[in-house]
Amino acid sequence: YGRANEREADEYSVTYLCPTDYKADGAASFFEKIVEAGGSQGPTFLSTHPDPGNRVEDIRAEKINQGCTGTSTFDSEYAAFKTTLP
Repeated sequence: YGRANEREADEYSVTYLCPTDYKADGAASFFEKIVEAGGSQGPTFLSTHPDPGNRVEDIRAEKINQGCTGTSTFDSEYAAFKTTLP
């Protein structure tokens, strides 16, 4: 699996979440954390994955392109779920 597959997966993550109440660009937050931690360390042409910074931009652009409007982040549902764990 290469960069094209990763870009496709990012696009589909937006496509699948777009018709829901959830933030369709939620995956961008994950890649922002990678960028903050130092990002990828090698040249892009040697990487099997797209640059994390580019992924953030591409995911956000795809959300705009598809006209997604969801804003929920699943935080309250996740907090409620954690209270059910032993």
